[in-house]
Amino acid sequence: MAKSTNSDSELTELNHELRLQVDGLREELHRIQLQNDALQELVRNLQRDAMTDNLTGIWNRRYFDLEISKYQSRLDSTGEAYCLVLIDFDHLKQTNDEFGHVVGDAVLQDVSERLKSASRPTDILARIGGDEFTLLMPKTAHAEAKELVAALSSQIDLSGIGERAWEVRRRFGVRNPCDDGHKKVEVSLSFGVAQAIPGEPVARLLDRADRDLYESKKISRKQKA
Repeated sequence: MAKSTNSDSELTELNHELRLQVDGLREELHRIQLQNDALQELVRNLQRDAMTDNLTGIWNRRYFDLEISKYQSRLDSTGEAYCLVLIDFDHLKQTNDEFGHVVGDAVLQDVSERLKSASRPTDILARIGGDEFTLLMPKTAHAEAKELVAALSSQIDLSGIGERAWEVRRRFGVRNPCDDGHKKVEVSLSFGVAQAIPGEPVARLLDRADRDLYESKKISRKQKA
């Protein structure tokens, strides 16, 4: 009888120790899972930072290159159309030279926000150079892209951007030369559109969009003249 009582006591103690060990392992597993989630979130944030333009907060050239490669592969394999839009900030260099890079940067940030807000949720806006931006339009043919760009251009109100840019400069105690009747900060955009072709190198697509951009600039200059 005494042996049975001792055995039961030992089993109870053993079960208790096992439960403690299991609880400890569960806590450790939970801690590891939390650490893993935190590391995954850190990796996602680092990846996003690496793909984001520091000045404007939109996508950068690296992300654009990855995405347009995917779009082209999808076009080659399934025939799904897409268009590339090149967007150029006219006279940005002149703005930087006359008013300083602080004003030029403020203009870029302001216009970038307006472009992003006016674009479709499925479109991908990226800054690929100093004053060069791109808009990737998935599942979009050339005629539709042209209509969308025309609508986009009319929706973006560029008035007042120069004055808001100067608000940034005033924080540094620099007076707006416009107050003395001098030249104002002028902002305008030009667009070039090209539809991708199956099997075409991306560089050639960019070149076609660039040529369309050049033609739109020529037409704009003639209209102003």
